[in-house]
Amino acid sequence: MNSTTEILISQAKQLTLPEKREMLARLWNEEELGETGRIWKSIRFGENLRVVAHAPEQEPYLADLRELLQKGALERIENEEEGTAEIYGADRTYYVAITPEREFAALLSSWPPFQPPTEIDLEEIG
Repeated sequence: MNSTTEILISQAKQLTLPEKREMLARLWNEEELGETGRIWKSIRFGENLRVVAHAPEQEPYLADLRELLQKGALERIENEEEGTAEIYGADRTYYVAITPEREFAALLSSWPPFQPPTEIDLEEIG
């Protein structure tokens, strides 16, 4: 590793979570397949985008999600067939369902970057 790379890595470690997300969104402008098999890419929607909330508690976040999607954001595709993905904003992560035409997004859930939702393994429960 050269000294320039070492400096960049050191500086990246000092970034806040929102700054790291912004950096990733700028770096990943093409589709990438991660080690987990999930697809990461940057996306941007046009003016015709419609955004709705799946639950009333998500309604306060609609305007921010719409603005984020129109400016451009980092997306991690959860399930390509169902159109579900996580969208990474500066102060919130949004779990959405998006139509293949990229003109409609339904906000299913959201959370602050430092408080991810608790994952439940249904196989362990049943």
